[in-house]
Amino acid sequence: MFLRVCFELSPFFLIILGIAFIVPYFTKRNVGLIILSVIFLTFGLLLLYAIHIAPQVLKVNRVAFPLSSRREASRYRVVLFSDLHIGVLKGRGWVEKVVKIVSKEEPDLVLISGDFVLKADPQKLKSYLEPLRGLKAKEGVYAVLGNHDYGVPGEDVSSELEWALRELGISVLHNQSVELENFTLVGIDEVWAGKADSERAFREVKGDNPVIALCHNPDIFLALENNQGPNHPSADLWLLGHTHNGQVRLPFIGPLFLPTETKMEYGFYDTPFGKAFITQGAGESGLKMRLLTRPEIVILDLLL
Repeated sequence: MFLRVCFELSPFFLIILGIAFIVPYFTKRNVGLIILSVIFLTFGLLLLYAIHIAPQVLKVNRVAFPLSSRREASRYRVVLFSDLHIGVLKGRGWVEKVVKIVSKEEPDLVLISGDFVLKADPQKLKSYLEPLRGLKAKEGVYAVLGNHDYGVPGEDVSSELEWALRELGISVLHNQSVELENFTLVGIDEVWAGKADSERAFREVKGDNPVIALCHNPDIFLALENNQGPNHPSADLWLLGHTHNGQVRLPFIGPLFLPTETKMEYGFYDTPFGKAFITQGAGESGLKMRLLTRPEIVILDLLL
């Protein structure tokens, strides 16, 4: 707690130092003082934005994807979000903000791709996530769990979390499929927790239906590489989270840390198992900090 407070106050300390070096410049006219002032002010303002502004600015990302080749395809609206990470960094108020934005979109379907928590008190899970009760969609709200939900790392709160989500009207998919009006939804469990079973997840999928697969972690594609025969699992579109788009990115360098061996970051990718889309998540992990990437909700218009 003490270290986190120091981290959150660090930009103000740097800005104060920057201002402090400007004052003696006017009497000593030392260029070195100005250089130090600029350095401290630059880093201070950058950290101020990354720690206190960017994580609070929720972006609505609108994308479209054709599930049909018809010229006059109808639109089917899916709202996708991931990585709320409610607990030590964000709380119930953030969930309320997410739900408020989702509700305005009047979606046909809501999908949540895991990592609901980050070091959250298991006894308070339902209270933290209670605003999710307000999620409404014509064909329901479905979710999969992520590595943090299973305690990789941290405490495994998956049982308490699933009970809370069920009470809030959210269906959690564990390597299973659901037949919706226009396509089959497949939910694959978390690969880092050793829960993923793609063979079981795709077992009931009919060959003539479009398929959308919901999974938390892009590393699922590494697990699937051992099953690339004629019957390997494939989907028209995979929807994933987990990466946070690096969460902290530097110009010309990219992410400082990317929690996936696939090196997938954000957006659309072609894979041997179908097209994939990765959202950069609605919350933060590790540090409440973002740079050159923002928390987001994805409005996905499927063309059917």
